[in-house]
Order: sequence, then structure tokens, then C-alpha cells
Amino acid sequence: LPSLEIDAVDERARFSLTKPAPVTAPTMSTPATSSAATAVPRVRASMLHARAIPQLAMGLMGDAFGEHEEDIIPPRARGRLAHAIIGLVATELPHVLDDRVMASSAVRRAEEAIGAPPGAIDAPLHERIVTTLTGPLRKLRDEGRRFTIEVPTVLSLDSAVVEGTADLVADNAHNVVVIELKLSAAAARGDAALTQVQACCAGLEQQGEQRTLRYACWGIGDEEPPAPQLWGKPARRQLALIIAQLGFRSST
Repeated sequence: LPSLEIDAVDERARFSLTKPAPVTAPTMSTPATSSAATAVPRVRASMLHARAIPQLAMGLMGDAFGEHEEDIIPPRARGRLAHAIIGLVATELPHVLDDRVMASSAVRRAEEAIGAPPGAIDAPLHERIVTTLTGPLRKLRDEGRRFTIEVPTVLSLDSAVVEGTADLVADNAHNVVVIELKLSAAAARGDAALTQVQACCAGLEQQGEQRTLRYACWGIGDEEPPAPQLWGKPARRQLALIIAQLGFRSST
């Protein structure tokens, strides 16, 4: 497997949590235009929900910079490592998804390729990664889909830019499935994950993706995760409500 450098630094440590001042008449359908004299707020898709709900954001602040002395690596960083391993195996060795033993061996090789600290991927997490590879990802592969990992997305509003990263994109000639991977099933079922993956869909659409878009949030290790949902009017309305709570308005 090729080596892969993973930045496991918590994203929230690199982006301001300061809420932007309300502005008027932005739209999700037209890319932002700005002059050098005007600074456009940039918001991470992963933080949209937390920033829209001030009480939640306050609660997450402690977790973002919290104490994890007893952990080999903080949970968020472990999640990023798990994402990288899943993506590396799925894209470089898709044939191993047919066999759990082969997939398990490939996961170990991927851990070495990305330089995971010893013990960062413990036995339970290792097995959950293998389950995701040989279960739901194999089903997507059998549909003739190509996997792409860590796909950057940009959603431009009139007065802000929402930047995201799609953990995994599985596409074929007809449609695109955007997958948000979470370390726990609870996180995958949360509103924050839903907002994050919807923002990625909106960004891909704005960037010119014309195929049908679908999205799903999966907990690593879930053998039967939720089926991908259509990126349609109901999902657009959900995302628009979150953006409105940030002080923006959306036409979608």
C-alpha cells in the first residue's frame, strides 16, 4: 500500500468558533464574489450545526480541547485514522473486500502505511473497520462504484464560504453517494453529521456535479447502516434552516 500522511489534528483547533455577524440576502445558488478589502467568513461544514446551536457549541468546546491523558490518541484523531485506513484499503485494494481475512490483513498494512501510532487502532476498532469494508462498502463496490476519499467541497454563499471534506465518495455513471464516517453509531445518527454531509452535497452540486446525489452517515462497524438518502428538496430545506440560524438566508 502507498504511504499516506494523515493530519489527525482536531479541526476545531484550527478554525475560529466566533459566530459571524448576521448579513442580509445571501443565497446558496450563486458563488460568492468578494474584493480584497472584504474578508469572507469561512466555516467548516463539520462545525455548522454546533455554531448554529450556541448551547451545543459551548458544550463541544471542552471536548475539542479536552483532556485525554489516558488515551493513546484522542477519539477525534482515532476517527481520522480509521477514515484514512478505510479509504486506503477501499481505493487501493478493493478486491480484499470479498474476504474478511484478506481485509483484516490489508487493514494492518494500511495502519503501517499511514504511520498509525502503536495501539491507536485497537482490536475492537480493527474489527469494526473490517466490518465496514466487507459489509456496506463491498455492497457499494458491487454496484460498480469507484471510491474516492477526502474529497474537498466548497459551498459559496454571498457573504460566507462553507468548506467541507467528504470522507468517502462512491460514484458510478449515474449517481454519486457521499458517505460521512463516524467513529460511533451515536455520532452517525446525530444532527451534526447530517448537516455536515448535506453541506458536502450542496458544495458538490454547486461545483458542477450534475449526477444524482445521495448521502449517508455511517458508524464504523455498522453491518447494516442506513441506506443513502436523496439530496433533494427536503434535505436542502434542512440545510437552509441551519444556515439561517447562522444569520444567513438561503433560497433553497
